[in-house]
Amino acid sequence: MKKLFIILFATCFTLVSNAQTESGTKFIGLNDCLSITKASTTGGISGGYFLSSRLALAGGITFSKIGEDAEMNTSIALGARYYMGKFFPMVMYDFAGEGKMSFGAGYRYMMTDNLALEPVMNIGMGSEDDDEVDLDLKVGFALYW
Repeated sequence: MKKLFIILFATCFTLVSNAQTESGTKFIGLNDCLSITKASTTGGISGGYFLSSRLALAGGITFSKIGEDAEMNTSIALGARYYMGKFFPMVMYDFAGEGKMSFGAGYRYMMTDNLALEPVMNIGMGSEDDDEVDLDLKVGFALYW
């Protein structure tokens, strides 16, 4: 009986955790960022749509302020995430801000059936003229439906 209960629990857990990454699922999230390489205040909103099981097209708008006297910068990025269980690698391209390509990895902790806590680490690289590399830690909440 104990083995049957464990198998049933594991099956239900797998179905629930994969339900958020099926084709057609959407998500929207809010995040806050800590830049390791430069002193900045950053926050943003992101969202996405699962094109297929585990593969999501993602986008986001980020608002950042570097230094106390600086003005607010806005960037718009598009990219993709590929979910492997609770982990996901991601790639994003900021086409409206600094023109940076960023690569990252994140972890999705489902707090409820639809709400997730998502810490992400990003490495951003500039264009040919800009050889600066940024390292960011983001923590956000995402709603899946």
